[in-house]
This record gives sequence, structure tokens and C-alpha cells, in this order.
Amino acid sequence: MEDDANPVYDKEIRSEIFSQGTLMLRLVIQVSMLLAIPFMAVCLYIWPENAKWYICYVIVFNMLVGPVFSAGSVTSERERETLDLLLTTVITLADSLGKLIAGLRVSSVLTLFLVWPVLLACVMVSVYWSNLLSSSLIYSSCSSPA
Repeated sequence: MEDDANPVYDKEIRSEIFSQGTLMLRLVIQVSMLLAIPFMAVCLYIWPENAKWYICYVIVFNMLVGPVFSAGSVTSERERETLDLLLTTVITLADSLGKLIAGLRVSSVLTLFLVWPVLLACVMVSVYWSNLLSSSLIYSSCSSPA
């Protein structure tokens, strides 16, 4: 490393991009959040009939970012060389799935940053008001125990 080189920049460029990929993940999250702002304005407020495309954008964002955070729980076991020990225990499949679902916490919070404009649009745009009763009835029938 040269005398006047920035060690933080050097670490980011050499380690992060070509190694773990966290820099690339951060860039993907930041770019998608910045793209969501004009996309949300157009789809939810200017042409409300295109709201379905914004919802698709949010779902695709969650599908792309969610597995990245869940994969870390499995790969960390392999990196620490505890995966073989974990496989010999009597942990059930549900316990191991719980570990993967716990990794989705971060992606869920990031997705909620994209979902709150939908709730705000439901309050502010009168086009959505006619669908609120039917949407709430569908939600309540899906969430009530049978």
C-alpha cells in the first residue's frame, strides 16, 4: 500500500467488492430506494391505476434482498466450521428454518420503508378510498382463524 493511500477505501475496493459483497449489497439497496421515490410518485399519486406496478417493485425488491440476509446465517456456520457439529445435533427442520427467518428481519424493515408510501397514498388519494372497505374485508377474512 502506498504511503498516501486511504486504507478504508483500499479495504472497500479490494475486500468488499471481490470478497463478501456487502458493498455491492449496500449499493443495490441505496439505488433501489432512490429509484423507488420517483416510481412511487408516478405509480401511486400521478397515475393511481398503475399502483400494481409499484407493489410488484416492492415484492421484487424483497425477493432480491431478503435471501441475502438469510444466507448469512447458514454461511457463517460453514465459515466458522461449525456446520458439521450443527448437522449432528437433534435440531429439527423447524429450528433451522427459524434461523433463516430471523435473517429476514433486516429485509423486512427495508421493505417496510417501501410499503409505508402505499399506506400514505391510501389516505391521501381519493381513488383508493372506494377499495378500502373491500380490501379490509379480504384482509380480515384471511387473518381470522378458521
